[in-house]
Amino acid sequence: MRETTPGNDRRLSTRTCISYLRSVVENLRLADGTLFPIPITLDVSKADIERLSIAPGMRFALRDPRDDEALAIITGGLGFRVLSM
Repeated sequence: MRETTPGNDRRLSTRTCISYLRSVVENLRLADGTLFPIPITLDVSKADIERLSIAPGMRFALRDPRDDEALAIITGGLGFRVLSM
């Protein structure tokens, strides 16, 4: 594993890698406290994409269905299509 901070390209020791892994699993942060985000994948039909003019980079609110309160704001990324299952 390589640490990819600006200006720093060094191999991490096994102990450091394990420390980072434990920290992410337990705290969702790297061992140095940096947030480790979890990608959110949403299934959206082609019809909805066209109807709502959804494009990469658009921002969306994830809302609680009980009271319509915004829980999070996400930015849309690239889409992909499943060709066969």
